[in-house]
Amino acid sequence: MFSKFVRALSALFLLCFIIYGILHALARPIPDHPFFKPHKFLIIAHRGGRSLGPENTLYTYERAIQMGAHVLETDLQTTRDGALVMMHDREVERTTDGQGPVEGFSLSELKKLDAGYRWSPDNSNSYPLRNKGISIPTLAEVFNAFPAARINIEIKSSQVNTVPDLCRIIREHKMADKVMVACFDSGKLGEFRSICPEVATSAGASEAVIFYWLQWAKMESAYSPSAQALQEEP
Repeated sequence: MFSKFVRALSALFLLCFIIYGILHALARPIPDHPFFKPHKFLIIAHRGGRSLGPENTLYTYERAIQMGAHVLETDLQTTRDGALVMMHDREVERTTDGQGPVEGFSLSELKKLDAGYRWSPDNSNSYPLRNKGISIPTLAEVFNAFPAARINIEIKSSQVNTVPDLCRIIREHKMADKVMVACFDSGKLGEFRSICPEVATSAGASEAVIFYWLQWAKMESAYSPSAQALQEEP
């Protein structure tokens, strides 16, 4: 009985070794992307630099760039009428004076909200940026305002038009070398890669797990990545 177990275990190890050898032989690194040049170390402003001002707003993006940030990290939602806007949450109440889901607003309705209403530099003792005209920006507005900036966009929207519209706007503004796209939804990430292959992407959740376990098993040399980067959600 023991000898059968040993033979079965040996066969399993041999099979794993053969599979690893095949994957290692077929593994190919992903080509370098202009998004990461010329810097080897990038300073990324999370949500545009949320400690500097209202998150995901032109006001705060500007401050982050002035302070030396190389990359603006942003989040993408879609309005009722299909506009792509920069907003982390599905609802607007945490950061604005409005209530309800982003996709329940038209763009013109969303633009009436005060995106600086909830921001406070001193733990809610003061709100110096209320009524200063700070609004939720569209993706196109961000590209127009910061054409030289690199922008890391996480797709949060579940609407079907989001991915093709995102690719179209990136191409219209000639930002393919300056954008990296992330998404927890592997289906949306795969869709984006298929229609916008010239744009850098980060690994989806399942891709990151596969890489983690391969690295844990010292088999990362057998990995052929589809993404240019791994990102951790802070």
